[in-house]
Amino acid sequence: ASTGGVAAALAAAEGGHTVCLTEATHWIGGQMTTQGVSAFDENRYVEKGGATASYLQLRQEIRHSYTGHYKLSNHGASEKEFNPGDCWVSALCFEAPVALGVLESMLKPYKANGLLRVFLRTQAVRTSRTGNRIDSVLTYGFESHRWIAFRAREFLDATDLGELLPLANADYVTGAESRSLTGEPHALSGQGQPEDNQSFTYTFVLARNSGHPNLLEQPSKYQRHRDEQPYTLKVDYGEGKFLTYQMFDKALRTPGSLWNYRRLIASDNFSPPGAPREVSMMNWPGNDYCGSGLLSNDPERQAEALREGKLTSMGLAYWLQTEVPRDDGGKGYPEIELVRSELGSGDGLSQFPYIRESRRIQALETIREQDISALYQTGARANIFADSVGVGLYPIDIHSCSKQDFTSQTKPFQIPLGALIPRRIENLIASSKNIGTTHITNGAYRLHPVEWAIGEAAGTLAGFVITHKTTPAAVAASSTLVRELQLELVIKGAPIYWFDDIQVNAPEFRAAQLLAARGIFGWNDTDLHFSPHRPAQTGESALALARALGRAPVAQPDSTTSLSPSSAAESAVKELVKGDYWPASLSAELKQNLTWQDLEFAIRKTGESMPPGTAISQIVSRADFANWLEQVCQNVKPSS
Repeated sequence: ASTGGVAAALAAAEGGHTVCLTEATHWIGGQMTTQGVSAFDENRYVEKGGATASYLQLRQEIRHSYTGHYKLSNHGASEKEFNPGDCWVSALCFEAPVALGVLESMLKPYKANGLLRVFLRTQAVRTSRTGNRIDSVLTYGFESHRWIAFRAREFLDATDLGELLPLANADYVTGAESRSLTGEPHALSGQGQPEDNQSFTYTFVLARNSGHPNLLEQPSKYQRHRDEQPYTLKVDYGEGKFLTYQMFDKALRTPGSLWNYRRLIASDNFSPPGAPREVSMMNWPGNDYCGSGLLSNDPERQAEALREGKLTSMGLAYWLQTEVPRDDGGKGYPEIELVRSELGSGDGLSQFPYIRESRRIQALETIREQDISALYQTGARANIFADSVGVGLYPIDIHSCSKQDFTSQTKPFQIPLGALIPRRIENLIASSKNIGTTHITNGAYRLHPVEWAIGEAAGTLAGFVITHKTTPAAVAASSTLVRELQLELVIKGAPIYWFDDIQVNAPEFRAAQLLAARGIFGWNDTDLHFSPHRPAQTGESALALARALGRAPVAQPDSTTSLSPSSAAESAVKELVKGDYWPASLSAELKQNLTWQDLEFAIRKTGESMPPGTAISQIVSRADFANWLEQVCQNVKPSS
């Protein structure tokens, strides 16, 4: 029941399939709840098209949990998009228990109708297989002390460590691969380093101005961790860039203070101040831990890494109370308090550490640096995948343990279906950070909205293969089934192609997504705009219609054409005129605005009429043309 796991369960249950959801901790939600990272790492387009409808619902319900239950101050009420913590790292910082409540409310209808069962404090320990199919997964309940074997048609590994992969004897990789393996320009030049994984972090929450000292006991190995991490307000951003922050005040050239970095509640957002109490979450380089044993299959090594990670975080909390340079001079803030009740644990640390890097499946499709890094993209978008099942955007941001990793901005990217599907196991679907990325590209696919999109696609795929009595690999191998799956995702409100000006509830969302994903209509290479209200032009419309009817080749992700856009449009017009879909009088007028009268031949031939109440002389918007053309694609058999 990670972030991806909850999204997968929702998608599958929404499709009418029965789902059993297991979770080793006390809470569902993964990185936003049990791991304490209740500050969404998102992209600047998230409000305008960079996320699924269900993820946007989650965000709005989190906001409503505050706006509907607390009185906002004038400052809080003036915010266009309310951010409870006014943190500077994210557009939405909040308390983890609030996200937990929203997720539980989203699951509640499916639990009530019997489609969904949740098993907390339950851990997978063994699998049973017949050939390349998993028959069952055996689990142990830490509190019930019960062994339960789950039998299913499809199994989804949404664990943050890819825990099912070694249990199922699936093919997977860990750590940093070699350049010879991935072909990535910035991968390791020599041998791969399987234990060179990103750091993990036990987060914790602090309250300020508690009125009296709340000093922690000095944790074991404190001096060692303080000096080796080190605990500091100075951050190395690479390439010689260093910034030194202050605890509560904004230092020169910094974006804000450490306190405001991931502040979950800003007291001046509410009236009266202090209701709710101001708190801040600590997820800082000082408590990033680089224990190599986390992904080990040796439980003792894994447990030792987790213990050391906890001591590292407790040490940072103690350092902030006793040794951090104060903004006003001196050392330490004994008045800040570790809030032990905030994350559902006894010690105040997150129930499980924030996991950045998982075991990763050897997938049908592996996403590589060249697919998403801005260094290798000439257009507005990253590499186009014909089998896209989701979108995302985040820099390649690697919390490196070896300090030799590549970091880069990315172009808005897609999630290819093949990255969710293992090469060998027939009924296993990767549903979290364990998809087919490399060590480098994992740094961009590990964040909240991307993991949610991965999970939603995985849950939809699981239901799809059951309904169609097939396998995930067979879906990936069939362009027809891929298109049917994409249609199902788009109907749910899951974007599969990047536009920044069409929201998921827009009437043209479905048509724009499907036509662009199929290489028929809607995109340009200079920006992310669909421009739904701009007039459609005769040239682009003729080319799109010809593509939809099979009379012109669709745009291929990896190919170039010898024809210029105008030549391609002229060629398309000739084909349409031959088929009596286009008036010959328009053959040379390719740049004028399209009217419904221009489509009169196509309307008559296809049987797809223009919108009711529309004048024949009216100029056709790109949104209306897309909606009309998508109906043509659905109902007209393309010519051979």
